[in-house]
Amino acid sequence: MTSEEIIIRVIEFREPERIGLTFTHGSGRINDMVKAEMSSKLPDWKVSNKKEMWQDEWGNIWMRANDSSKGEVKIPALKKVG
Repeated sequence: MTSEEIIIRVIEFREPERIGLTFTHGSGRINDMVKAEMSSKLPDWKVSNKKEMWQDEWGNIWMRANDSSKGEVKIPALKKVG
């Protein structure tokens, strides 16, 4: 059974032959999630009022305080209802 088949069976509760495993990539150990990794371009941070911000592909506005921070969503694309 391939890693992909195992993960699909785990998600669908269809009795996989074992649980899905994820160990650090390059450790020589099983990593069933290696196919699930995504690559994306680095964000194009813009400076506004001394704060860096960028908008992701889903419409979330991210802000960070300094160069060492990855930032956090400050304005979500989907607004809370109710």
